[in-house]
Amino acid sequence: SVGYPRDAAKALRAVRTTGGAMLAVTEEEILLAQRILAQNGGIFVEPAAAASYAGLLKLTESGQIDKDETTVVLLTGHGLKDIEAAATNIDTDIELISPDIDSIERKIRKIFK
Repeated sequence: SVGYPRDAAKALRAVRTTGGAMLAVTEEEILLAQRILAQNGGIFVEPAAAASYAGLLKLTESGQIDKDETTVVLLTGHGLKDIEAAATNIDTDIELISPDIDSIERKIRKIFK
């Protein structure tokens, strides 16, 4: 859930007992990951969910994970759970259209022309 602190000791214990690893990502890295997921994958996640993808990007950039390696990233929190964060992370030049099927179809035709 958004806005609730997590149990750091419990998380660290889980990482250690499973032989896992963890890393830190910044707010900026998380918001960038959220934007990349939305723009390139059509996946709208909350920042907490984007954190795992931000970690993958960081590990890929550092060479710890090969960019051609198959990886799995769990993205469980929908972006509507934290719409405030999403609103601050979008480009301001968004074209608004009417919420009706004709307007949507016209826009899709225009995009894929």
